[in-house]
Amino acid sequence: MKSISTYLRQSFSTMLNNNNWLMNILFLIVAGLAYLVICLICSLILAIPMVLIAMVTGGAGFFFYALLTILFLAWMLIVYPPLFYGIQITFLEVARGENINFSNLFCGYHKRIIKPLALKWFYLMAACLAGLIIYQVILMAFSIPLVIPQEASQFWMYPLLVVLLIPFYYLCYSFSMTENVVYDYQYGITKFEEEEQLEEEEELSSSQILSISKRLMQGHKLKLFLLDLCFDGINIAILAIGILLMFALGEAIGGLGAILLGIMLLIALPTIISASLTARGYFYNDLVGYEDRGTDFAEEEVEDNNN
Repeated sequence: MKSISTYLRQSFSTMLNNNNWLMNILFLIVAGLAYLVICLICSLILAIPMVLIAMVTGGAGFFFYALLTILFLAWMLIVYPPLFYGIQITFLEVARGENINFSNLFCGYHKRIIKPLALKWFYLMAACLAGLIIYQVILMAFSIPLVIPQEASQFWMYPLLVVLLIPFYYLCYSFSMTENVVYDYQYGITKFEEEEQLEEEEELSSSQILSISKRLMQGHKLKLFLLDLCFDGINIAILAIGILLMFALGEAIGGLGAILLGIMLLIALPTIISASLTARGYFYNDLVGYEDRGTDFAEEEVEDNNN
């Protein structure tokens, strides 16, 4: 495996030297707009039964909140995973020397793809909810109000919440390569050890696909976490610099400061996010030894499968 600095250099070099740099930014903007539109449509559809139940129950009741929770989980398992899949595999292709393909954005809504993705996010949501429930139970057991504690003696509850959510973050990084594994398995680009144990015409199950991601990430979760942390730090730095410039130049340029800040963020943040996703693509390529085999071999396999 390469060092974190190597992944950073590779990802930014790919983004800045790519002739389709503006297309990368446009893709993320389109993806973000598609995400917002789908969320809005789903919210409007889901609001109808919620409003009806609220009218019947007087705006409260266990069933209303239970339905709200179920609908939120359904949204997280059906709407978000396929869109994230399309975005992640797009930049995996960028890390493999290919151009942006807008058709990838909605390719995650295939039945064969959505099943392992739904299982992944089911495990993540279950781990997150379990940690939050245990946290709330501890709060109630110690008679601590369900608000942000103000007393210094209650600050120990903050690290407790972080500890209780460790399983969630552990699973996040264990299953972080699921989308890439699904993509490579679908097109036969990478042959995994688990496939050798299958009988003829038998396919990998969703749980086996998650197991492949978990196996690939053994001993590498910390490095990927630090890599993500670097990009998060860059995003925060850009946002802070933009806000400082807006206030510093506020008197000189007036309302143009907010406009310039918006333009800067519209270009800078998608660029950093693109570089982050591309770095994850390089990271995965190293996990499966893609670059060691050469891209020509992989491209031939993709063409054979498409034909």
